[in-house]
Amino acid sequence: YSNATVTTTIVDETSTPPTTDDDTAFTLKLFAADAQGNIITDASVIKEDGETSTYYVVKAVDSNGNVLTTQPSGTVDVTFANNGTTSSADYTPSTTTATIGKAFSSTAKDDALADNGETFTVSLNANSYTNASAYENVEYSNATVTTTIVDETSTTPPEDDDTAFTLKLFASDAQGNIITDA
Repeated sequence: YSNATVTTTIVDETSTPPTTDDDTAFTLKLFAADAQGNIITDASVIKEDGETSTYYVVKAVDSNGNVLTTQPSGTVDVTFANNGTTSSADYTPSTTTATIGKAFSSTAKDDALADNGETFTVSLNANSYTNASAYENVEYSNATVTTTIVDETSTTPPEDDDTAFTLKLFASDAQGNIITDA
């Protein structure tokens, strides 16, 4: 045997400019989740009565959509978009930068407005993964989670409805000034 050494160089597809056959490491996908970040299939709902929260999680999945056993580290940006008459005054997101594999939430804000059934949609921001440069290619699923706000507005039986204002009838003079007993 010779004690001579051999140097081997591994050439990957990464190049500048990038080639079209970069291998996709994984796809980042948004899911409805429980508070621990476990994926759930139940509808995403928050209730104003008690100002409850609903949870989401971003996970890496393989090309078949299976969640990877080991999740990559890093963060990705998410967007909360209002649908219809929903406004940002109806809920509070916990963050707009989500850690991969960790739950994040939105919490309903109890108000005096009847906004039962309003919705907002949570989605990933493409090309926002903080550790993307460590991989040849990271894809972003266009899957979204739509959350429905459940208000406590009802008439039968009356619940804990919030009062926006009270109407009172007063006697007034011709100019609209309230007449008080003196």
